[in-house]
Amino acid sequence: MIKKHWGLTLFFAIPLWAEPLTLLQALDIAKKNNSQIKAEQAKVDMAESGQGEARSLFLPTLSLSAGVTKIDDPIVINLSALQGPMSEIGGAAAYSKAYIDTYNQAQAGYDLAYRGGIAAGLSPEAAEAMAVEKIGGKKPQELAQQNAEKYGADASKKIDETDFSMKVQDDVFFNARLTAIWPLFTGFKRTAAYDAAKENVNAKKAAFDMAQNAVLMDVATKYFTLRLAEELTVLRETTKKNLEEHLERSKKLEAGGQISKAERLRAEVALAEAENALEDSYRDQTLA
Repeated sequence: MIKKHWGLTLFFAIPLWAEPLTLLQALDIAKKNNSQIKAEQAKVDMAESGQGEARSLFLPTLSLSAGVTKIDDPIVINLSALQGPMSEIGGAAAYSKAYIDTYNQAQAGYDLAYRGGIAAGLSPEAAEAMAVEKIGGKKPQELAQQNAEKYGADASKKIDETDFSMKVQDDVFFNARLTAIWPLFTGFKRTAAYDAAKENVNAKKAAFDMAQNAVLMDVATKYFTLRLAEELTVLRETTKKNLEEHLERSKKLEAGGQISKAERLRAEVALAEAENALEDSYRDQTLA
């Protein structure tokens, strides 16, 4: 019984990870993953690369030369003279924008609170005091001026802290020269080299086709071997099931005195042989 359970485990472990492959899928997997096919494809790629190199002989030869130059000091443009005026302009612009934005926002909040206080029955003075409290304890003009001064000072500070010098040339710099040479006639050496490389590509492609066909033929043979093993397993499973039912009937008939013990034993022997044959099928299918 232990051997029987082990055979079942091997058999049912196969289809758990994927659906059964078709022949075309199996061949496609072989084309993509077989190491021999990959090796032959690599040889074809190398031959085509050699053909490309041979083709490059018809192109001009390029040479590149470079030099290094060093001067005493880097070349720097200093714009610090513009820093002061730009700081004033930037600070004024930031002040103006912050004042307008803060005033509009504070005035809108002040008007809303003031109208709410009047609607609640407060006196104008009390409503004004409540509105001022709502927007932060200061009138809109005062809040606007406070924020504007802060933003203007920050903008001016950022400009003052910015480096207004720019290096336009290092003290060390490079120069380069590109030269092209294109031979017009080489005694057909380039043509011969290209023809040889082209024939090498054809030979490698033929070797690749032979190797691939051999692998695919082997895959197809093993594929149909597996399918045959599967069909044989199904057939022997059916036979085993039928013999189990036959044995149960034989036991009942023997108990009723309709058949002899020998006939019931023959049924058990037939079932045991069917179980052994099924185990063989499981092993064959696993190997396939």
